[in-house]
Amino acid sequence: MESKRIRNRFRTGLVSLCFFLLPLIPSGAIEAEWKEQIVEGQRFTLKFITSFHGRQDVDIQDPIWPDGISKLSGPYTAQRTIQNEDGSFATVLQVIYTLRGDEPGIYTVPPVNVTDGLEIQTSDALVIPILDRDESFLNFPLLIEWLDIPESLYVGQSVPLVLMMHNLEEITLPDSVSIQPPQAAILESVRGLGEIHFSSIGERTLFHVPMETWMLTPSAPGTLNLGSVQVQILGLKRSTTRQSISVKPLPERVSKTGAVGEFSYSLQLPDSEAVVGDTVLLKLRVEGVGNLNYMVLGEPEFPETLNVVRKEVSDFTAGNSGFEGYRELQYLITLDSEGAYNIEIPGFAWLNPLTGTVSVSPSKTLNLRVVSVIDSLNQKNQNFSLIPPSEVLKGNRSPLYSNPLAYLLLFPGVLFLIMHRHLKGRKKFTLSTLILTLFMTSAALSSNHEITGFQESQSSFERGEFKKALDFYKTAGAEWDQNANFLYNRGVLYYLSGENAPAIASLRASLYLKPTSSLIKNTLDSIEKGLSLEHQFELSLLLPMDGLFLLFVISVNLVFVVIALRRGRHDSTAALLIFLLTFSSLLFAGELIRSSWILSRKEAVVSQDVAIRKIPDLQGSPWIQLPEGTSVELVRNYRDFSLIHTAYGLEGWVLLEDLIHISKESYDDEL
Repeated sequence: MESKRIRNRFRTGLVSLCFFLLPLIPSGAIEAEWKEQIVEGQRFTLKFITSFHGRQDVDIQDPIWPDGISKLSGPYTAQRTIQNEDGSFATVLQVIYTLRGDEPGIYTVPPVNVTDGLEIQTSDALVIPILDRDESFLNFPLLIEWLDIPESLYVGQSVPLVLMMHNLEEITLPDSVSIQPPQAAILESVRGLGEIHFSSIGERTLFHVPMETWMLTPSAPGTLNLGSVQVQILGLKRSTTRQSISVKPLPERVSKTGAVGEFSYSLQLPDSEAVVGDTVLLKLRVEGVGNLNYMVLGEPEFPETLNVVRKEVSDFTAGNSGFEGYRELQYLITLDSEGAYNIEIPGFAWLNPLTGTVSVSPSKTLNLRVVSVIDSLNQKNQNFSLIPPSEVLKGNRSPLYSNPLAYLLLFPGVLFLIMHRHLKGRKKFTLSTLILTLFMTSAALSSNHEITGFQESQSSFERGEFKKALDFYKTAGAEWDQNANFLYNRGVLYYLSGENAPAIASLRASLYLKPTSSLIKNTLDSIEKGLSLEHQFELSLLLPMDGLFLLFVISVNLVFVVIALRRGRHDSTAALLIFLLTFSSLLFAGELIRSSWILSRKEAVVSQDVAIRKIPDLQGSPWIQLPEGTSVELVRNYRDFSLIHTAYGLEGWVLLEDLIHISKESYDDEL
């Protein structure tokens, strides 16, 4: 019986409410009931059922009725007979109002207070939906509205317009949306704006769904009238009210560009000097958030003798503050004749609509100098020079750290410790000096090769005959492959002769022999930058390898010398000195090992533009292109292919014949 009574109460819209407690005096409970479905313009009765006796005199405090509901009569009281849980009957007092739903909506009725002078009974706030006349199949009215229509805008300011449908009991898209475009404005349909929200009334969930989104950009000052929008959904037709927006004129400084938003303005011209026959690309770019769809980018003024092809690219999407992204003007300039050219770049101004401030990027003049091919080659020659022949001959000595005899230098300290114990007087110092001299002589032994032709090559270089100068370096024997100065000169001559990949390979081989040489590093960086080769492998060493090796040798020998001189004495200073020298030896040894590991990397240079393959087979599909001169690390070889790894993380297979190996070790079949 009880469960049946509760179900009937739910169907008839009976809402159970709790009462508030008065201090010291408990209050009774008030229930409310009304018609389940109320349509616009329809009368309905709202009853509050108290626990007061049916004939009792009470005072009733009227609530403040919401705008969409009118009170026609009431309150008046009446008796009502109810059945208690034990089956008995009782007479209680009910308060009755006659109301009318004036317009569709979901309204909240404030609590009603009823008192007999001793006890106050209070209802909860009531949520009453009023349906439109055609919504008899719905539980809640469908309400359509604009989301955050601005009161005023600047001319050219882009703002999003979102049309929302409220109180859907499930997410539903419209059948159609139609709007009359406003005059003196741009109205673009856009995607990606507006979000679906939800709210709860009792156990029901209501959804608030965007029906359509636009971007509005007024084009003239005055009043912009936004007409009614018609929406068809669930077989119903809903329309918005007309809206008016005040449109303000732009400041004078922004009138030429019409830019409103938050932007940054930049221009790019790769080089201020070029060669006849080249093409250069000038870029003017605006990026940020605002009216990217509307603003005007000023056009540069070019000399009439320049051949210019214009192109505009853009990428922007709709956002909550306008369009976000960039617009870019690109000018491809073909240089047909020598001379100095001035390109006038106009200024760019924009207005921040939030702060009302104007930002200006001033106008600029770009100077472009075009020279002949001969002048370019002469300039190229001035930028690079060869190491003199005398220095090249001196550089044909093997590094100490890679000379096995040099490691004999670790033994004088040990021999000094032994002789200090068994020899007396000056004999030990004399013998130690002779042994140290012998070791130093043995470690320093190397052969200097004298070869004719360096001077002739230098003369050819100075005359600008780079290929003739290079012929000598190409025919030199393999004994020069360990001469850093020789390899440097060969790399420079390769580059000046137009052979870029062999140039980078020779310079990198030279850098591996002299990894701390600023001359080699700067020359290599300059050439790679000129060839747009970025993210190449780098050598990061703290000290020159021979210097590091000598520091290691000296620290090791000093450890044994101090031990020999302070042997048998309890001296804290000597102990501290031995500890520091031992620590220094370990530190130098660790850096020597780290540097040697870096220099042992098997590296090569791509001899031409080549495609990386995913498998070591000519039938494998290429998936990315490596430009000529790219430095790569060799991982392993397989038949005619090598697995390579670039400094920026790419890995794949290339043909061995497309690689120029930097060191002899790179030729091994098993890497």
